[in-house]
Amino acid sequence: MHITKKKKAIQIIVLILLIMVPIRLSIADAQPTYNWPVTIQQLETVHAQSPDDARITDSLANAYNNYGIEFANNKNYTEAESYLQKSLALLPNSRAIKVNLSGIYFQHALDLFQNQANINYNSYNHSDAKQLTTQALSLNPQNSYAYILLGDIEYSNQNMDAAQSAWERAATLVPDSEPVKQRLAKITRETQSESTMVTKYNLFFIIKTDPSIEKLAGFDINQTLDTTRMQVSQDLHYTQTNKIPVIVYTTSSYRDTVVDAPEWSEGAYDGKIRIVLTKYKNNIPLLKSTIVHEYTHAVIADITGGNIPRWLNEGIAKYEEFKHGIPPRINVLALAYNTNEFIDWDNIDAALVSPNKNEALLAYQQSFSFVQYLVERYGMSKLSSLLVTLKITPDLATAVEQVYQTPLTTIQNNWRIWLVEHIKQWAEEPVRMQQ
Repeated sequence: MHITKKKKAIQIIVLILLIMVPIRLSIADAQPTYNWPVTIQQLETVHAQSPDDARITDSLANAYNNYGIEFANNKNYTEAESYLQKSLALLPNSRAIKVNLSGIYFQHALDLFQNQANINYNSYNHSDAKQLTTQALSLNPQNSYAYILLGDIEYSNQNMDAAQSAWERAATLVPDSEPVKQRLAKITRETQSESTMVTKYNLFFIIKTDPSIEKLAGFDINQTLDTTRMQVSQDLHYTQTNKIPVIVYTTSSYRDTVVDAPEWSEGAYDGKIRIVLTKYKNNIPLLKSTIVHEYTHAVIADITGGNIPRWLNEGIAKYEEFKHGIPPRINVLALAYNTNEFIDWDNIDAALVSPNKNEALLAYQQSFSFVQYLVERYGMSKLSSLLVTLKITPDLATAVEQVYQTPLTTIQNNWRIWLVEHIKQWAEEPVRMQQ
């Protein structure tokens, strides 16, 4: 019931060096130009006539390089890589061109890794991103960003030793990098807790379970995950295209591993679904609800690219629990309504992770009720469209107005009006949604 803030793979965009060498053609009436296709055609003609002229070779190599960078800036990586490869073929010892091509391979890999939902599941399992990252490192072994990304790729596929090795290599290049330090600290904690876990695989999940709690009467995690995937994916118009790691902990190992989770948390999503399960746990419906909740976070992260306020993320996850698990309680919300003590929307993200359990409960219940209002008033398809829009338009108010054709503040005011009867009805009979 908790989502930790997932960091993007690499937050620093690599600056690609632009080599600008004046071009002089050996054609009497030719003029320097930065219309790269024309310039390249002219230079290729001259180079064919004088292949040993170093000045012409340099100019053609630089033209290839610069044109390739234009393609890279527009995310046309296939063309970018092709032109940089041509440039490097002419000047194979050029450090600058190697660094540029390494940067383009890295950025291509990063985009693939962060947008894996756009890739057909049957043909992609991070292998393309890993191959491109390896190519980037072969050209520039000092590319610390590529080592970080390589570690992220291996980590997401549960190749923990390979991930740690890549991040340790990055640490030798950028020893003061906080993101690298955080990754190494996190993987050290996880390696310790997962070293004795049992690993299972299915088509959509990599599941690691503490052996002391591997079996629980009346509960099959494989079946629960598959059912959850089908239910939530249908609601949010989503197709899962990558394997999601699922780690099942004892209470103590969860606390030792997920150190930033609130004390009341029994599940988290931070790129991996983390679930607390003990042999003493006898509330199977609540356990299944937690899985629905955390899987919903995984879906939302994939659809939005992480561009979503925490409160809306949690509200949608609680709404999916409402549909497919245990209906959330709204007792704290009802009290807040009676005393006019709602949490201001600008402060609700912080309240969700408050050590004050009642404050956190109010934040969750308020977020859930808002999402419930959105769905009842506008339909589930609109909510799905909002998630897609947030990936392109991260500002919530702008995205809401685009999708709902109504200002966010107006919807929030209408939610408060709707809440009056909703609280009365829920208090009298908190009926589950019909499947």
